[in-house]
Amino acid sequence: MLLPWFSRARRQALWQDIRMTLAALGKGRLPPYREASPLAAMVHGLGLLLMTAMAASGTLYFFLADTRLGFVEWVIKAHKLLASLVWVYLMAHSLMALIHHFAEGVSLSRMWSVTSDRKLPSDDK
Repeated sequence: MLLPWFSRARRQALWQDIRMTLAALGKGRLPPYREASPLAAMVHGLGLLLMTAMAASGTLYFFLADTRLGFVEWVIKAHKLLASLVWVYLMAHSLMALIHHFAEGVSLSRMWSVTSDRKLPSDDK
């Protein structure tokens, strides 16, 4: 689900989730929180790709910084750009979590839990 571009079924689920999200936002509401949301999974996948690219460019610069290769300056510029994008991603991701927490009452500990035994608020009844 993190990289839906290689599966037709995943792309269709992603587009359906995007349409549902836009429809909810068009009505002035947030889409319901779902742990298996294709849109959220795709955003997580993009974040992982972004951070991997930043780590790769930083590693490349680390090993090539003392060389006189012409593209080393391009590598550090790309790394700095990627680092700025990671900060934007992290801030936007945190902001969305807080919006869901306060607007829908979804617990932050539930959203950020790594265990699989999380219960939905309606499961407590």
